[in-house]
Amino acid sequence: MKLKICNNLHLIDGKIISYSTTVGRVTPTGIKVNGKYSRSTTKHVGKIAGILGIPIEYISKENQWFDWYELGANVEYDGVISQKSTLVILSKLRETGCSLVNAAVLALSEIKGKDQPNCINQLLKKGVNRQRIDDILALSQLGLV
Repeated sequence: MKLKICNNLHLIDGKIISYSTTVGRVTPTGIKVNGKYSRSTTKHVGKIAGILGIPIEYISKENQWFDWYELGANVEYDGVISQKSTLVILSKLRETGCSLVNAAVLALSEIKGKDQPNCINQLLKKGVNRQRIDDILALSQLGLV
């Protein structure tokens, strides 16, 4: 799944990407961070940990540096789900403890606009059965989800 958490912070297939650098990974036991980064990136990692309610583990204590962004940047990725819809998905993940893909399926009824077809396409690429998606959407229309 390609999710936008906030400006310059993305969660793509379990990888935490701050600006354009993969800084860590979400695992079943918590967040594994590759090292120490800037204040902004440390806040980024903390934001994801807070949303998911999971601990942070630093794999390396070495300071990492990305000075090419010292004057600021706004990094965007194609095909990401918006920040608003991402927070809905991550809420489902935290509430249920299921996988990210299952959380996205459960959140489909709450995802609106262009994010819904984008999310459906990402789920289909992850191997989710089209019938399961259609069933969730049908139940939603009936007010049962």
